[in-house]
Amino acid sequence: YLNAEYHGKVVFLWKKPYKEMKQIYSFADIGFFPSIFDNYPWVVLEALLCELPSIGSKNTGITEVCVDQRDIVFCDPLSIQDTYEKVRALIHDPNRSLMWFRGHIAVLKTFHTCLQKTLDLYQS
Repeated sequence: YLNAEYHGKVVFLWKKPYKEMKQIYSFADIGFFPSIFDNYPWVVLEALLCELPSIGSKNTGITEVCVDQRDIVFCDPLSIQDTYEKVRALIHDPNRSLMWFRGHIAVLKTFHTCLQKTLDLYQS
């Protein structure tokens, strides 16, 4: 269900080649990733690295990387009201470009550390 003000503005894309992702992200105003559970949501990291202000689930590992309302907006994926309010607020936020920048920096700062810890775990 989409509110009438968003008809024709929301596009659902299915499987696309990875090399097209940066271009696809550049067409979006925001990224919306309301996962119920995801240990380490790569798609959210990818969106932030592609400079897309994003909404992610408060139930995922992105909470280990980003700070709510600074780097990303967190939502409750089980609450339609909460997700609606967060999407609406971010779409109309004139400072959302600052948020993607902060999210981008947060991902860059923590990605190397997370990757190294993962590699260390597999090698032990």
